Amino acid sequence: MAPRGRKRKADPTLPKHIAPDFEKIPTGLYWDGRWGGVWYAFNPPGMRPRRSNVATHTATLADLHAIAEARSGKTSSRLLRGLTEAFANSPQCKRLSKDTRDDYAYCAEVVTKFKLPAGGLVGDLVIKRITQPVVQGLVDAIARGHKRDDTGNLIPTPSKAAHVQRYLRRLFRWGMNRGYNDINPADGIELPIERKRRVLPESDAMNALIAFARQNAGGRGTKNSVAPYLWACIVIGYRVRLRPIEVRTLTDANAVDLGIVTNRRKGSRDNITTWSPELREAWDYLVAERKRIFEKRKRPTPIRAEDRPLVVNMTGDAMLKSTFSSAWRRLIQLATTKGVLTEAQRFGAHALKRRGITDTPGTRPEKQLASGHVNEHMLEVYDFDLPVVAPAGPRPKP
Repeated sequence: MAPRGRKRKADPTLPKHIAPDFEKIPTGLYWDGRWGGVWYAFNPPGMRPRRSNVATHTATLADLHAIAEARSGKTSSRLLRGLTEAFANSPQCKRLSKDTRDDYAYCAEVVTKFKLPAGGLVGDLVIKRITQPVVQGLVDAIARGHKRDDTGNLIPTPSKAAHVQRYLRRLFRWGMNRGYNDINPADGIELPIERKRRVLPESDAMNALIAFARQNAGGRGTKNSVAPYLWACIVIGYRVRLRPIEVRTLTDANAVDLGIVTNRRKGSRDNITTWSPELREAWDYLVAERKRIFEKRKRPTPIRAEDRPLVVNMTGDAMLKSTFSSAWRRLIQLATTKGVLTEAQRFGAHALKRRGITDTPGTRPEKQLASGHVNEHMLEVYDFDLPVVAPAGPRPKP
């Protein structure tokens, strides 16, 4: 065990609640009584010698010990980092969907590794010292961004900041119910204005992309090839007006004699989209592709229809969001490089639903029924079709 060093001496500028027990101040933390007072520490051996402020004058002796534990590699439940780990390992978090858990894990990493202006990391802050101004400052800083464009200006990331705020609100609510914190400092936070980039794919561009994806469908390692399932997923996403996650999670149970039974998210109503030649061809192709992969991998076919995912990866497992997103990015990048799409014509997989709803014939109520939206306000986000109306004119006299 390394020697503690020389004995501490009483500092007349120490906070009053620390001064009587100054000998219990943990090793490695020091007090600077200037400008209101601050607690600081130095980088461990092997790193560039540098001082980092770790707490303000309001920190208690217990807070200082928690900070010292965190700096030694231990995670204290009194620190924000400890709260994020406790929440991630809780049954309440584990029963959430994988996509939600992945999003929370990403937000937790962004928060805990965010650097404070005075030095140190947000993850090492004492939970009960985190206030609304602290969370608001964190959200504002993330919204401003940290990367710069070619002109030197910061690239804003408002969506990232909004995700972090929603995660913190959920995290602190969980912590309040279990005694980690007394208040929820993420409540009432002003959110940044997110960019509303609602792209409506051009019909010609979408059809060209389907043809390109079908022509270049191939396996891993094949030059200039794309994932073989993409063209069929585009057709189904457009024709059935589905989100990407709703396409990925289709199973054989969703296919009935009349058509495809949807599995919509976010409170939208399910319906049945009747078969068309394009839908039938795309569905049968994905079933045949799955059968080929199962036979190649010598995997048994599940008996229950709901256990047979329509879209599978190269090993026969259900398609993950990350796998599909990577395949989609490669498709768009390759199509742009080959001149199939221009930069202005690029679009995301979610935009297929927008194109499908816009192309749905009928009145607004009929489109709302087809899209599954609960109210007309939700339909406004997806329907770009302009209504046709008669010109104004004097009404005929009776």
